[in-house]
Amino acid sequence: MNTKNSLLQKNFKKGLENFKKNNFSESEKFFKKIIKIFPNEMDSIFYLGIISFKKNEYKRSIDYLKKVIEKKYNHGQSNLFIGLSYYKIRDYNKAKFFFEKIYKTNEKDFQTIINLSLTLIELKEYVNAENILKNAINLNPKHLDTLNCLGNLYLNKGNTDEAIKYYLKFVEINQDNPIIYSNLGTAYLRKTDFISSKDNSDFISSKDNFEKALKISPNNSIALNAFSYLLLSNCEIEKGLDAYENRKFAKKNEYEFKTIGNEWEGENLDNKTILILSEQGIGDIIQFSRYIYFIKEKYSVNIIFKLDKNLINLFNQDKFKIISKEDEIPEYDYFQYLMSLPRIIYKTDKKFVKNINFIRTNTKKKIFWTQKLSYLKGAKIGLNWQGNPNNPIDYKRSIPLSYFEKFFEIDNLNFISLQKGAGINQIKDFKYKNKLINFSNKTFETFEDTIAIIENLDLVITTDTSIVHLASTMEKDTWLILGFSPGWRWDIHSKMFKWYKNLKIYNQKKINNWDPVINSINQNLRNLFIK
Repeated sequence: MNTKNSLLQKNFKKGLENFKKNNFSESEKFFKKIIKIFPNEMDSIFYLGIISFKKNEYKRSIDYLKKVIEKKYNHGQSNLFIGLSYYKIRDYNKAKFFFEKIYKTNEKDFQTIINLSLTLIELKEYVNAENILKNAINLNPKHLDTLNCLGNLYLNKGNTDEAIKYYLKFVEINQDNPIIYSNLGTAYLRKTDFISSKDNSDFISSKDNFEKALKISPNNSIALNAFSYLLLSNCEIEKGLDAYENRKFAKKNEYEFKTIGNEWEGENLDNKTILILSEQGIGDIIQFSRYIYFIKEKYSVNIIFKLDKNLINLFNQDKFKIISKEDEIPEYDYFQYLMSLPRIIYKTDKKFVKNINFIRTNTKKKIFWTQKLSYLKGAKIGLNWQGNPNNPIDYKRSIPLSYFEKFFEIDNLNFISLQKGAGINQIKDFKYKNKLINFSNKTFETFEDTIAIIENLDLVITTDTSIVHLASTMEKDTWLILGFSPGWRWDIHSKMFKWYKNLKIYNQKKINNWDPVINSINQNLRNLFIK
């Protein structure tokens, strides 16, 4: 045996031994030694790809494993982990390509079926996912992951009864899984009519299932996070906000901030510096940034607010320092996530903070849009109909533009689209497209433009997107089209959650039935603007 081959085998053996012990950093060293001498040694490159995946270095994993499939196109494990890596970085179309590639070679492999179906659900390709899962159920009616996945598919579509049916099939086979009871709790909660129904059986079923989940696994972060929505919907504020902290563990990939400071829990901040980390969607950031201003008023404190670069222009920087996620973080004494501030302030001050209009207006933009819209006679009304299509509850946060046709039959009203990105494509087929004023392909570019347009409007009508929070924070009259059984913050059966004084809510009474809501808005538009 020559020296090079002996060196290869020695390092490969040590690399594999460490890999099996989950000593990935040590294992990586040995495999890297091999490819330094043997650049095309595919087994070592494969293991480097798997190690990179285990270390959450997904793009590097893809780079390594693509070298393997260049030589062995149908190498199953390489294709699998490339697909999983793309899924982790939310490039679902590419993940779909690699999972489909495996699926075509073996349509009876249940792990591939689940991976592919989860990806198709993320892509909202529900029909395709449903067909694949139902074929899998025919192969094995008792396959638990398939039953759960099919339940999740129907839950995402808003078909809670079908979701519950498949979750219960799972429970018939296995009564020891906390996540399936948590999923049942969520499904029953989404069925609960908090406003008009005297029948609270769905709420009771939701609570019972969450309690079963937590009896099996008392510290399960996924179940606790889901349970928090029931507690908050039932106005159990402190318990609900405490349970909501589990989002940080249930969604670890979104809360990977590495810190050397102390997590703030209400300590005196006088003469201290606190780093506040933005999280979740744009609407959440706008709605709960009021807490930063509240903290600034309460304490003599230096505040650093870290958020996405494209949102920095929403804020004046005279109250606190704003940095983007790419900037170096200055020194600080405490840190906390934005959505944890309501819990801390509620414990110390026993209240939710009222709206603060902190939105920064760009004077030049305001003048530009005032002049651009000056030719319009009559009321100016902004419309927004489509939320983030990737949101798992998009079915109750978006409404087809075609539902708005009735509004355009009212004389002397000017409707201006506030829609960007998803949903814009609906305009081309809209009956009154020539009457809908749409700047999306011209000068309507940034949040500063959106703010300046809203400044010039008499009313905003919107679904549950960031626009409702932006317009309401600006204290513009806003009508919110809200889906059935909304999240706790909109629970209008309670007087506790009054976030905006200028907001009127039109609440859907039945899942996927928008007609009564639209008819009510249409009548109120006529009452308000027809003299």
